[in-house]
Amino acid sequence: MDLSIVFGGRDDNYGETFIERLEKALDYNIHLLDKSGLDYEIIVVDYNPIDQKYLHENKLLTSFLKNKRVKNIIVDNTVIVEENLCPTTYYEYFAKNAGIRISTGDLIFVTNSDILLTKDLIAEIKKELKNDNKDDYFYRVRYRGDIQLDQEPSDSPTIIPNGDLLTGHLDGWGDPEQVLDLYQNLIHHGLQEEDPVLGLWSGDASMFSREVLFNVATAYNESEMGHRSNLNQANMDSEILWNLYKRDKKLKLLEAPYYHLYHGLSRQRENHWSKIKYKNEDDWGYVDYNKVDINDNTVLVYGKDASIEYE
Repeated sequence: MDLSIVFGGRDDNYGETFIERLEKALDYNIHLLDKSGLDYEIIVVDYNPIDQKYLHENKLLTSFLKNKRVKNIIVDNTVIVEENLCPTTYYEYFAKNAGIRISTGDLIFVTNSDILLTKDLIAEIKKELKNDNKDDYFYRVRYRGDIQLDQEPSDSPTIIPNGDLLTGHLDGWGDPEQVLDLYQNLIHHGLQEEDPVLGLWSGDASMFSREVLFNVATAYNESEMGHRSNLNQANMDSEILWNLYKRDKKLKLLEAPYYHLYHGLSRQRENHWSKIKYKNEDDWGYVDYNKVDINDNTVLVYGKDASIEYE
């Protein structure tokens, strides 16, 4: 497998229009990736579904989650209870770990459920697959543009430089009159230039070789008890980058941009995070929990001490 794309979510209307944003992202990304020639998989982690509102049963998502290129992993509430986590909280990076654990790609692109790739970004990823030195790096995508759900993206937008910060209008990213409202020109470069991992939005678009993610980074840090509060996880997305930086891996920026589907207010989030080296728990990603196949695309992960009947 060339590429695994991993993200999590659940049907709780986070940020408003969550299902609609996920539908658009799946539709758009599958279309681009099918044309790319890559051998790829998309791994969707349905994490701690509320009231058994499973993503694969939502009529807007069913056809996409049955696609042969898509794996759907449900992490049941019985796992959250046995882990002594808050039973209602969405733990974003523990969810991503569950998807990473079953991934098979040579490169693993960790992202969010409302991110749209571009043709040029996929082309850069294809080049890195052939890079004999890819195990020396961790990857970030330099440019992000926000668009509304009803806007049609360009699959290959043009970036027009404007001084050192490259904050010019992104051709094809929407009405230029909306630039300030939609943060069309927000980019990674220049915002945290003193930060060697450019941690801003690292949950949106970070990529790792299989060797680096599994054997060096050991995924997102589940060993830190501070990440088990009742608040949603934030900023710990950059911990994995600091872990790699402290282990002498180099940041490599991908220059082609991606889109983020603009949405409403974010969840209340924790701010406990660190810049230290860590070694994760050996059982990260809920690898030791029970699993049952729901259909050809969907696996339910449930508690070690639980007996479960899926309806």
